[in-house]
Amino acid sequence: MLSLSDIRRRQFGLVFLGIALIQLLLGFTLLRASLDGLWFLIYWLFCMGFTVAALVVAVMDMFIVRGRIRRERRELAQTTVKSILPHLPRQAGIQGGDGTSLDADDPRRDNRN
Repeated sequence: MLSLSDIRRRQFGLVFLGIALIQLLLGFTLLRASLDGLWFLIYWLFCMGFTVAALVVAVMDMFIVRGRIRRERRELAQTTVKSILPHLPRQAGIQGGDGTSLDADDPRRDNRN
């Protein structure tokens, strides 16, 4: 489930990308004739800056989500092991069907490790 910080981070990325897209469209249509010299350079540097900002936010979000997935997998594995442990046979030996311990050389023990 997304937290408030996840939503806000993705909104920032969307805003940066939207501004870059609007600048791209305006730069190739309405402002094409009026952008000359230094203003041309400044305009396209700002467009590139917003694009890079959107990319940085996306990569940061990717690392945060990967870390969260890794942590949730670890917690799930620990929870699963804790729920399975009480149902496993004791460490001293594997119990046979009649409750007796099976030694390593006992023919009733399955040795297909």
